[in-house]
Amino acid sequence: GGGGAAGGAAGAKPDDGAVPLTIEEAAAALAATRDAIMASPWWQKAREGVDFARREVAPRLWSGLKAAGRIGREFAIGFGEEWRKAQAASAEARDRSMAAGAAPSAPPRGGGGAYGGG
Repeated sequence: GGGGAAGGAAGAKPDDGAVPLTIEEAAAALAATRDAIMASPWWQKAREGVDFARREVAPRLWSGLKAAGRIGREFAIGFGEEWRKAQAASAEARDRSMAAGAAPSAPPRGGGGAYGGG
């Protein structure tokens, strides 16, 4: 399949006359590139944006996330309590109907009820 082409490309020798860089040359080229990037107005704007985000946006985002977590936790606790009450009420109703000797109105099929069988 496609592996052959990739393997061939990986094993290919550079035949364009390119000479491999020494570590020092590569480091110097990287440093020059970095300096050129950092001197560019685009980079200055990006830095200002990052600083603004760190200073202004992040704390608000964090407090918003914390608030959302708190709301979610309260919802989960409340939902759990309501669920337990409903389960207890249905169990109580089932016990009462059995005590009264009444047959369940419909035979349970496939787990039915709260679990959505069928």
